[in-house]
Amino acid sequence: MKILDVPCSYGKHVIMLASKHNCDIFGIDINHIEIDVARYRAEHELDVNEKPLKLKKKPKFMAADMRNFSDILNNFDLIYNWFWSFGYFGDEEDKKVLKEFYNALKPNGILLIHTITKENIMPDYITDWKREILPLKIKGKGYPGGILHFTKVFNPEKSTLHTTWIVMLNNGIILPEHPVVSSVRMYSIDEYISMLKQTGFRKIEVHDSYYPITIFKARK
Repeated sequence: MKILDVPCSYGKHVIMLASKHNCDIFGIDINHIEIDVARYRAEHELDVNEKPLKLKKKPKFMAADMRNFSDILNNFDLIYNWFWSFGYFGDEEDKKVLKEFYNALKPNGILLIHTITKENIMPDYITDWKREILPLKIKGKGYPGGILHFTKVFNPEKSTLHTTWIVMLNNGIILPEHPVVSSVRMYSIDEYISMLKQTGFRKIEVHDSYYPITIFKARK
């Protein structure tokens, strides 16, 4: 099989898949720094904690925009879009993303989208939490433990989930220097099905996952 993770971030899922399956596995992300880290871990056969991990076949990574990649990377049996990574760009641009997924698949290829839908998020949803992080390595450089501070706020008027996070290490260093802010458009199940059909996808299935996640499966 030929598989694509988009966006792949630091390559966590790609590298784990490559340790279990002898497939051609690719990952793309618009963030060059995250791609550099993913490439380093794949080259040195390291898991997300940079511990040794035997790969059956080394995956490949490329910095690319999910709205424009199918001319370069295509002919995939499976594309997956994981961890609510759809809805960054607004309605029309998000449809372009689905079209890129469609164009990059082989005939009869499968798309998986793992996301939160409007049905699974309350209008007054807000979460603000802290989680301890154990000491970690990034590209071989060690960092002490610290605290991940994570905030999510839902705007029901714009159907948008706003996320902010930052890591405060025990040595006083803050990673990154400024909080990372992102916004994701929350679509309903019917809106996802409609967009997938408009793009040309067929045999669309909707599956429950752990709350509040929904998984969409569609075939080209």
